[in-house]
Formats: sequence, C-alpha cells, structure tokens
Amino acid sequence: LSLETDIQNKLTTIESALPMIKIFWLKKLIELKKAQMMFNSSEDYLPYVQYIVTCIEESVTIFKDAENEIYQIDELIYLMEVLDNYNLYKDKIMTSLIEADKLLELKWKQPGIEHYMIALAWFFMQVSQNKEQASKWLDRFDSLNHSLNHYAPYISQWHTQTREWIKRRETT
Repeated sequence: LSLETDIQNKLTTIESALPMIKIFWLKKLIELKKAQMMFNSSEDYLPYVQYIVTCIEESVTIFKDAENEIYQIDELIYLMEVLDNYNLYKDKIMTSLIEADKLLELKWKQPGIEHYMIALAWFFMQVSQNKEQASKWLDRFDSLNHSLNHYAPYISQWHTQTREWIKRRETT
C-alpha cells in the first residue's frame, strides 16, 4: 500500500507513446485502492471508488487517444460495472453506455468481442430500460452462433437475465 506515491510518480514519467505501460500502472493503482478500501474500518468507501473511477476514466482517455476502440469499450464497460456496483452516478453510466454503444456499432463483427454485446445489452436493460437496444445487442450476439459456455458464468447470466427481461416486456 505504500507504493502508491511511487506508482503515481512513475505514471508522470511514462510517455504517451506507451499506453499499455501507463494502463498497467493505473491498474496497479486501482488494485491498491481496492485493498485500502477493504482494510479501511470506516464505511466511507466513496473516496476510494471516486479514485478508482478517475483511474478508469484516464484509461478510457488513453485508449481513445491511441485510437484503440476495443480497449476503450472494455474500459467503458469496466467503468459502468464499478459505478453500477456502488449504485453511483447513473448519468455517468448512461454516458459511458452510449459511448460504448457507438464504438461497438462500428466493430461488432470483429471476432473476440462478442461478450461486449452481452454487457451492453445487460446495461441497456439495467440502466435505461431500453428494450430495443438490449434486444439489438443480444440478437447480434445470438446471430453469431457462439455458445455461452465459452464465457464467464456472469456473462451467461447477464444474457439469460436480459433475454428473460425482453420476453417479459414483449408480453406486457
């Protein structure tokens, strides 16, 4: 935990031409903040979460500047997960969701990013109750004929929950 200052100093010396190295150190800062949050006896977790959010937002910006849309989508989804887990900043989740949606719209046929479609569908259901957008992304995922068995259990669960939610919406 005492490495935080060293890592922050290291981040200031990394050139912008080396985005993955900067991301590596930002992830280490996030891990440190999570550890500090776990060992903090007070229940005031908000400063820790805000710090984590700031680090993730910096990662989003780094990937945007590097014109790496796939990693940018990944970080936007990570940001939405963190904010949703702590029930914070619904407007920031929505802004991130719209940004990720626009980016994925351009890349959705690219192999290896199918799980992002499920994540966006789930967030469209959770955050905005937007059945059309949620359905669009699940339908696209399903059209690729990928087995949900190849993904983490929570991804499969998000798919199932969102599909069931869409079906309930169609019957009402």
